[in-house]
Amino acid sequence: MTHPLHLLKAVTSLGLRRAVQYRTDFLLEGAATLLVLSLQLIPVEVLFGQRQEIAGWSHGSMLVLLGWYMVMRSILDGIITPSLAQTIAGIRTGNFDYVLLKPVDPMVLSSVSHIRPWQILHTLAGLGIAGRGLLVLDQMPTAGAMLAAVLMSVAALLTVYALFILCVAGSFVVVRIQNIMNVLASLLDFARWPAQVFEGLWRLVFTFVLPVAVISTYPAMALLGRLTAQQALTSLAVAAGFLSLARWAWQRSLARYRSASS
Repeated sequence: MTHPLHLLKAVTSLGLRRAVQYRTDFLLEGAATLLVLSLQLIPVEVLFGQRQEIAGWSHGSMLVLLGWYMVMRSILDGIITPSLAQTIAGIRTGNFDYVLLKPVDPMVLSSVSHIRPWQILHTLAGLGIAGRGLLVLDQMPTAGAMLAAVLMSVAALLTVYALFILCVAGSFVVVRIQNIMNVLASLLDFARWPAQVFEGLWRLVFTFVLPVAVISTYPAMALLGRLTAQQALTSLAVAAGFLSLARWAWQRSLARYRSASS
């Protein structure tokens, strides 16, 4: 079996070459990315131009959350989402057969097969916005806080990744499931706001059923030193549960796969 790190290096190189193959498209995508980045701050600046805080989050802490959201979203949109969308298309057309012929875990290969290099701009911009938020708060996170933020980020990414894998597993049975994946990607926009703005049933849904609200909230809370041990353990447990379910569903669906080209 090929080592996953070697595979990631290879597909990253391939993704870069594919992206610059058509120079006009490459430049247009870059321009669109810069436009999106410039629009990210507008809702937050408008909101906090009218009030001091929302659900216990000040202007500075919201900048930290927004920045972290942009970092997390850039990873999803740069690697996971385009790769799994391509996998669903391959299942429909029969091109997924070529994935099964390679000496790599099909789930790993399907998750990193297509990369969008321009998303690195979102990552850098997100880190810059989070840094600006810390400057506004005049707060420097401790090494423990940064470690906890990274751990919560990994848990959040694995949770959302598992949700997308469940969509892909469903595509083995229901071919036209792409719309569900698009809906899930749209729901991730809720993660640009803190989970505390959702109350009652909605907070329960966005924490345990469709846990998109915690993709940036818990990492940001960890970075700001607000995360409790119970919240951290909950995030890890949710990630482990969804990832186990996704792996089980993937293996069951793969066992029933019949090539569309046969």
